[in-house]
Amino acid sequence: MSVLVLQNPEKDGGAGLGFTSVGGWDSWNIQQGTKGLLGYLHTRGIKAGLLPRLNIREDSMLVEKAIHALSDQMQYEFSYIATNDPPSLDRSKSKLIDNLEHMRVYNFNSIERNDIMVFSTDENILQEARDADFLTCAFKLGGSNWKAARLASNSVKNMDEMKLVIEDYNGISFRNRSTFFQ
Repeated sequence: MSVLVLQNPEKDGGAGLGFTSVGGWDSWNIQQGTKGLLGYLHTRGIKAGLLPRLNIREDSMLVEKAIHALSDQMQYEFSYIATNDPPSLDRSKSKLIDNLEHMRVYNFNSIERNDIMVFSTDENILQEARDADFLTCAFKLGGSNWKAARLASNSVKNMDEMKLVIEDYNGISFRNRSTFFQ
């Protein structure tokens, strides 16, 4: 199984992922536990792709700078980074499925669609991925994205729960949870 980390630039609310500039340094507002989750994926040999949906349309250098800042901050190299697909009200303009297909075929050895999980806070991203037969997991933001959590095949409240979802799909069916979260 592979995990895809996405973000919703319109509904950050301080709890999701978003690009910010702090002082003179570029950094991301990352949910607690994200770096640990990416390290966990690496140690398990699970690939992670990034499909950015930054609301930046004209400045590809800024998008590249933002993605580089994320990789540096997380000390993680994504297996695949798609071109930016800015959010649009017109779903027909979305490149999400095209980007997922390219990643699946060329970077993830043509694995089945239901072996790739799309992880997001955004209901539109999750709906589009689900309609295309990809696994989905919603990151719950309190009650603000309840629709996303409801339509996703999985939902989590924190990154530690994401590890359990991954293990369920990868075949580890039992683990002493008190030991696991220490």
